[in-house]
Amino acid sequence: MNPGEITKDRLENAALKGARILVTRCEPKHTGPLGHAIAALGGTAITVPVIEHLPPVDRAPLLDAAKRITSFNWIAFTSARGVEHLEATLQEVGSGLAEHPAKVACVGTATADEVLRLGGSPTVVSTGSGSRGLVGDLSRQRGISECRVLYPRAEIATAFLGEGLRRLGTLVEEVVAYRTVTSKDSTALSDAFASGFDVATFCSASAVRGFVELRSMTGHKGDLPLVASIGPTTTKALIENGFQVDIEPDDANFPSLVEAIATAWNQRED
Repeated sequence: MNPGEITKDRLENAALKGARILVTRCEPKHTGPLGHAIAALGGTAITVPVIEHLPPVDRAPLLDAAKRITSFNWIAFTSARGVEHLEATLQEVGSGLAEHPAKVACVGTATADEVLRLGGSPTVVSTGSGSRGLVGDLSRQRGISECRVLYPRAEIATAFLGEGLRRLGTLVEEVVAYRTVTSKDSTALSDAFASGFDVATFCSASAVRGFVELRSMTGHKGDLPLVASIGPTTTKALIENGFQVDIEPDDANFPSLVEAIATAWNQRED
C-alpha cells in the first residue's frame, strides 16, 4: 500500500457528509488530490488556491542539473512541487525520474507519493520534523558522506536542508525548481467566506502566508472555524500568524489529513 492511499477501512470509518472544507493549496478544482480525498469521504471541497507555483525566473541552473542527472547519487525532495518541477524539466531533456538510479530522499509521504506516481522509488521517507528529520534519517545511510546530492528546492526555501546535508559531508547542488507567489485575485476567497465553510485546510507555510495576504484584501476579520494543518512546518506558520490549529495528522499526507478532519467532524458537538 502506498503511504497516502485511502483504504476501505478509512472510507468506512470516517465520514465527512455535510462538511464544507476550504482547500487553500494550488490544485485543480475537481481533480486535485486533497479535494478528491475530501469528496471520497462525502465532504464538499471548496477549492480556493491562495498561491501559485511558477518556474524559476532563471531556469538555466535547473536545466543544467537535469542534463547531468546521472552524476548525482541522491536527489532530496522536500515537497511534491519540487518533484513535479524536476520531472517536467527532465522530460524536456528527454529523461525522467523513473529512468535513473539515483536514490531519492523525501520529506513527507505526500512527496513520496508524487515520486511513486512518476515511477520513482523513494529510498528514504522522513515523516517527522521536516528537513531536520530528513537530515537525521540520511545521516544513518551507509556511505552518505561524499555522495553527490541534488536538492531541487523552492525559491524561498530555508537554508537548513542544504547546510545539514553539507555537515554530513555530502556534495550538495541546490537549484531553484519553482517559485511560489500569492494569487492575485481575492474574489474566490471572498465568496468562500460569504458562503461559509466548516474547516480550513493548509498544506504549506506558503499557503498560510498567501491566505493571510488574500484575507486582508477581502476585509474578513472574523475567526476561522476548524483549522487543519498537514504537518509541523505548516502548523508553525499558522501559529506564527495567530491561528489556532485544531487538526494535524500523524502522517503528512492528504488521506491522513482528511481522515483526521473526518474524526474531528464526527466528534463535534451538534
